[in-house]
Amino acid sequence: MYKYIIGVYILLISCFFSSCNVKKENTNFFKLKDKLSVNTLSTYQKYLTSSGSFEDMYTISKGGYTFDVMVNEKGNITFFKTEDLNFTTPSGIKIGTSLKEINRESSHNIKNMMGWGYYVLLSDGWFAGLENEKNIVVNQKLSLDSKVKLLFKSVYH
Repeated sequence: MYKYIIGVYILLISCFFSSCNVKKENTNFFKLKDKLSVNTLSTYQKYLTSSGSFEDMYTISKGGYTFDVMVNEKGNITFFKTEDLNFTTPSGIKIGTSLKEINRESSHNIKNMMGWGYYVLLSDGWFAGLENEKNIVVNQKLSLDSKVKLLFKSVYH
């Protein structure tokens, strides 16, 4: 019996120490204002990054996720976003999360940029772009059932 108790004790201690080494997933694939080497990339479209600014957009895979990265005329990253269903922010928000769930995670107010859409700042520094029940992002009333359509970081917000 004594050996059994010692074995369970050792097992519990090893589980405790192995859980201490669990690494959080790194979601810092890009840094705003850093230069993006675009020589080997091809622009496939312009993207509206703020109410009056269109910038070159490049699609890049990092960490098993797909991101759209926008750069200004100097090649600096100004905005990046993902609509990858597998991506989750450090605070646990992902594409399809409802506004009701976000309200539990974040106490920040919902913002609306005219011509662009609704978004909310999450506690981990990511923004969640929201869609309404009509499955569009821009200038329509939101409900608690509104879902996250995209996750992004931006120098403009």
